[in-house]
Amino acid sequence: MAKWAYEFQAAPREPIERGELDAGSEEEARRKLRVLLATPRLPPGTKLVNLGAEKAAAASQRSAKLRTLLRVIAAHHAWLKGKPEGGRANLSRLSFAGLNLHDADLSNAEMREVDLSGCDLQRANLRRANLAGANLQDANLAKADLSEADLSDADLRNADLRGTDLNGADLWRANLIGACISPEALHKALQCRKK
Repeated sequence: MAKWAYEFQAAPREPIERGELDAGSEEEARRKLRVLLATPRLPPGTKLVNLGAEKAAAASQRSAKLRTLLRVIAAHHAWLKGKPEGGRANLSRLSFAGLNLHDADLSNAEMREVDLSGCDLQRANLRRANLAGANLQDANLAKADLSEADLSDADLRNADLRGTDLNGADLWRANLIGACISPEALHKALQCRKK
């Protein structure tokens, strides 16, 4: 038995109906939905999604992204040590949303417009990383090293920046709405002068 989500609209001006039901196959799910609606045919455009299969596919995709990222980080570490088999990490315009990257060393990495929303980046080394236009919304950056990082146009809404080193970071047009950061740390990062 699997959980199936359904969505349909009985008539053009009617509201969209959504719900879930248990069935062993799509055919059985369609039959149960017809019984539930007391109709011989389902409305045109009825959608049925196997939530278990969708969840497994998302987990598989997440696992593949993590494996790719770990390979890139390993090559980046070799590059940082000056080894010939290494290569500078380039994660620009890729999505790694929600992954656990705490303690990762991505210093000097090229990460323009990367999606790291919801990531755990606690104590990560992102010193001098190019994060221009990056999505760091809801990311946990507590005690991370973002010194001299390019965070221009970055989305840091609701990010946890407690204890984060932002010395020399470029925060030009960065969105810090709802970010958890002390005023002192923000003033220091923005190089505000005391009167």
